[in-house]
Amino acid sequence: MWHAVGVKSQAVNLKTVRIGTVAAFVAVFGFMGYRGKSEAVRLAQRNLEAARERALIEVEEVKAETAAAGHNNKAIVHARNGEIEAAITEFSNAIEVRKQQSQGKARRELADTYKNRGIVLLRQRNHQRALQDFAEAIEILAKLVGDTGGSGDNAIELASSLKRRSSALRDLGKSAEAIRDLETAIAILEPMLEQQWKDVAAELAALYTERAALHRGQHETSAADLERAIGIRTRLFQEHGQREVARNLAENHNNLGIVLRGKGDLAQALGEFDKAVQIRSKLLESPDAGGGDVVDLKNQLAASYNNRANVLLGQGNAAGALADYEKSIEIRSQLMTVAKSSGLASSLAKTLSVAAWMYATNMDPSVRDGQKAADLAKKACEITEWKATVPLQALAAACAEVDDFPSAIKWQQQVIELADEVEKESARARLSEFQAGQPHRE
Repeated sequence: MWHAVGVKSQAVNLKTVRIGTVAAFVAVFGFMGYRGKSEAVRLAQRNLEAARERALIEVEEVKAETAAAGHNNKAIVHARNGEIEAAITEFSNAIEVRKQQSQGKARRELADTYKNRGIVLLRQRNHQRALQDFAEAIEILAKLVGDTGGSGDNAIELASSLKRRSSALRDLGKSAEAIRDLETAIAILEPMLEQQWKDVAAELAALYTERAALHRGQHETSAADLERAIGIRTRLFQEHGQREVARNLAENHNNLGIVLRGKGDLAQALGEFDKAVQIRSKLLESPDAGGGDVVDLKNQLAASYNNRANVLLGQGNAAGALADYEKSIEIRSQLMTVAKSSGLASSLAKTLSVAAWMYATNMDPSVRDGQKAADLAKKACEITEWKATVPLQALAAACAEVDDFPSAIKWQQQVIELADEVEKESARARLSEFQAGQPHRE
C-alpha cells in the first residue's frame, strides 16, 4: 500500500558550470578575434548567468523533493503504527511542498501522496475528504497518462486510484458511481494485460472481484466477473505460486459458488465450492501457514464446507450435507477455544442448529439421530445464551425425536415467547404436534 520515497543526490556543481561557460567564451573570442569582442563578452556573461540560475533552481527542487520525501516517509510510518492524525499531517505537508513543483516526476509523486492521504482518511471514516483526495490523484494521473500515451506505470496507478475511490463510494452506498470507476479502471488495464502481465494481472483480478461484489443480485454479470478474475488468478498461481494469490483464488471460487447457487445452478455451484475447499485445505497443510493466517483460513474453510453443505442439501443429499456441516462445526468449535468472537460464535450456532434440525426431523430414518440432534442443539443454545429461537426450536424437535415430549413442549413454548409475530404461527403448529405426541418431520 505504502511506498517510501528515496531522493538521489543531485548536487549541482556551480564551478563546473562556470568553467564550461568560460571555455565557451574563449572559443567564441578566439574565433572572432578582437572584432566583436564586447558582444562576445556579453553573450558569455548571459550564458553564465542563465546557467547559474538553472543550477540554483535545480538545487531548490532537490531540497524541496528531499523535504517532501521526508514528510511522506514519516507519514507512512505513522500510518503503519495506527497514528492516523499524525499521518494525515505529514501527508499534508508533503502535498504542500509538491504542489509547488511542476515537473512530471513531481506531479506523479503528488498524485501518490494524495492517494495515500485518501487511504488514511478512509481509515478515519472521513469519506468525503478521502473522495476529494482520490479525485485530485485521478485528475493528475489522467493528465500524465494522456501525455505519455495511455499505458505504463501512470496508467496502472490511475486504475489503482479509481479502485480506491470506488471503495469509498461503495461505503457511502453509491454503487452506480462505484461501478463506473471500476469499469473505467478495467478499461485502462485490460488492453495492457498481455504486454505488462506481471504488473497488471493482480490489480485487474481485484477490479473484477470488486465489480462482481457490487453486481450482487445480478447473477450473470457477477458470475462473468468472477470467472474472469478466476482465469487471471489461476494463471498467476500457476506461474508464481504465491500464497496470497491462492487465497484470493479460493475466495473467488467460493463467491462464484454462492452466485451460481443463487441462480439455481447447483451442479456448477458444487464444483466451485469443491475447488474452494481444496485450495483452502492445501493452504492449511502448507508449512508456510501460521499465526493469524491459520485462524482466518480455518474460518474460511468452515464457510466453504457450510456453503457446499447447503448445495448438497438442495440436491437432496442429506447425508452429504450433514458430513460437511459437521466438518464446519469441528473447525469452528476448535477456533472458539483460541479465537472467540461474536461473528465466529454466531456462525457456529447457526450451523449447529441446522445440523441438529436435520438429525431431528429428516424424513429418512437412516439420517435421523435424536441424541446427536439434542447434543448439537444444546451447544447452540449455550452459545446463544438460551435466547435465540432457532437453536431452541432444534432442541425441542430433538427432544420429540427421543420421545421426551414434556421437554419438547417446554422448549417449544419458550420459542413461542421469543418469536416475532411471523414466526409464532408455525411455532404454535409444531407445539400442537408435540402436545399430540408426534415428532416433527420435513
